[in-house]
Amino acid sequence: MLKIMKDSFFLNIILITVLQSQSACKAIRQGHDDQGFLKYRQEKDGQNVLVDGGIAYDPNDKSCYGFPRIWADSKEGTCVGMVSVSGADDNKLLKPRSMLQIPGSRDFLLTDMGGWNPGKGRLLKLEKKDSGYAIKEIEGLKNLNLPHALALGPEGKVFVGEDRQIFWIDPNQEKPQVNVVINGLTEADGKNKHPVTMFVFDNEFNLYVNIGAPSDQCESDSQHECRLSSNFAQLRFYKYKGDLHWDENFEVFASGLRNSMGLAFHKSGTILQAENSMDFKNEFEPFEELNIVVRQKHYGWPYCYDFYRKIRFLVSTLSFLVTPITAITIKLHIYYCHLIALL
Repeated sequence: MLKIMKDSFFLNIILITVLQSQSACKAIRQGHDDQGFLKYRQEKDGQNVLVDGGIAYDPNDKSCYGFPRIWADSKEGTCVGMVSVSGADDNKLLKPRSMLQIPGSRDFLLTDMGGWNPGKGRLLKLEKKDSGYAIKEIEGLKNLNLPHALALGPEGKVFVGEDRQIFWIDPNQEKPQVNVVINGLTEADGKNKHPVTMFVFDNEFNLYVNIGAPSDQCESDSQHECRLSSNFAQLRFYKYKGDLHWDENFEVFASGLRNSMGLAFHKSGTILQAENSMDFKNEFEPFEELNIVVRQKHYGWPYCYDFYRKIRFLVSTLSFLVTPITAITIKLHIYYCHLIALL
């Protein structure tokens, strides 16, 4: 059985826990590494299988294009392999976020956030070696602030989403220069719960940028600033002007989106968004969402979740807390949630 835990989804990196029945395998604990991950071995059908941080694989079964095959189902004709990274002890990954293959190369770029404290992030290069991949630090691209998204943009430049800004580099330069194109984004100042920058390009290199919600569900909002703010929980649109410049006067493309940690653009013009939903005590609710994003639509945060369910402590008193015009506007925006209490 495959189990994808809540809040573990990223566009490029998905943590998959492979669960086997106790009758089929036996676990032998080996202790924790310095990152707190439990390491142990499983015996299944006579095989010794290493389980590291929830990923199960046989280090001796290198049938996935030379890499150890991970115990995970995949499309017929494909496989999932564990990339053996040489030099990992010297350059250990702490909080990897996104990967991007360098055009015309077997090498990759990788953002490592380094934790939730600013100044700990890095943009790294994974260089192909005979035995796997080696991690290489890139000069001038250490001590970044919460780097997350990676994307290939116009003129073959690589774009990086960081705290407060998006910048590009030339991946072919030995010492790439940082060129900021978008600033004034969410800041990791300890107040904003979702400061990580995710973005996607469309066919014309216009930018769609995630601005995360300031809190989980506006649970401490006595002044109503959280739920009525027009500066958060949205997808911003920045028009491309050409020559690696974007219009700084953005449009709020869609709102009511708690945290758009997955964004994809289809050549048909469709924008898909993976929604990091609210944090409830039950790890299996609420559902994460896959949304088709439509211009000027509201997607429910913080008033509702799942299909028809609402946050009661917000909705029940809403009509007494806002002006009638604002209340009517909110009714129209979240009508699809069937929040009858507002009518």
